[in-house]
Amino acid sequence: MPVQLVLGDMFEGPTDLMVVPCSTIPTVTPIVQDRLRNFALPEPTDRMELGAVEIRRLGESEQSIAQSVAFAASVRAGRGSSPEAIRSIGAALGVATMERTSVRVIAAPLLGTGAGGLDAEVVVRQLRAGFESTSEPTATLQLFVLPGQRDLFEQLRSQLERGQAPKRSPRVFVSYTGTSPEHRGWVADLATFLQSSGVYTRFDQWDLEPGMNVAQWMTNELTLADRVVMICDERYANKADGLHGGVGWEIMLVQGDMARNGLDTVKYIPVVRCEDPDRGLPTFLQAAAFVHCPPSESDNAQRAKLLRTIFNVPLRPPLGTPPAWL
Repeated sequence: MPVQLVLGDMFEGPTDLMVVPCSTIPTVTPIVQDRLRNFALPEPTDRMELGAVEIRRLGESEQSIAQSVAFAASVRAGRGSSPEAIRSIGAALGVATMERTSVRVIAAPLLGTGAGGLDAEVVVRQLRAGFESTSEPTATLQLFVLPGQRDLFEQLRSQLERGQAPKRSPRVFVSYTGTSPEHRGWVADLATFLQSSGVYTRFDQWDLEPGMNVAQWMTNELTLADRVVMICDERYANKADGLHGGVGWEIMLVQGDMARNGLDTVKYIPVVRCEDPDRGLPTFLQAAAFVHCPPSESDNAQRAKLLRTIFNVPLRPPLGTPPAWL
């Protein structure tokens, strides 16, 4: 869904863009100020109009929970907020997803419900209307409700689910190692195929920019992904088994996630790009089902299989009715 409600703390992250509420002066509440300092995040410095949004790219040392931060002037100092201002903020956040390919998941609190004095249902309705009017189709705005407000969360979720737009495209992270220029090219072609087939694909050749913290970027991408496509070959398996380099870092995170979820491998889809699958699969994936794309064969059928897996399209035909003669 383009707009989602989350019961929790948005500072637990990660996300692509974190929205920080502030006043037009600008100031932040003591609680927000404390959280920003705990995570070494910047505070707003420039005056803004009510309903304005200022987006700032975070430095490498600040990217623990987001790549960018958006300061949203949701309160006019001493004079509350307005539904129009909240709608403008939602629209500005939507525009950010159109202008910045790195922004697809945005985390925000219920802007204007504290010092702004607005009703939470009004805020959700205005943020949703503004965001959906301008956002990129695969983007998601996550609205966080504090853990102690479960009743409010359930109330707002019921409201939000009425007339909600179709679900967003799945977000997929492509994990691989640069075995050779030919292999890198094949992985790029596969990522392009997924992207052009309605899968929002995160891929280092497109999304990892100079100056970004590589380890933190991989950590965030693995956490935010709905599915992870792991392109396995002999070199990938060796790095994974030896926990070497970037692949080794990713594998430690993947194994930790599997351990927490009872070794559930549904999120992780191995794609084996070598003739002998046994040589291309890391040890911990030896028992997992995989998609086999050997270099000596066409991979059209396997690409279709991968798409069906990502979109959870069942192969089983529908159950019919018994014949009349039984």
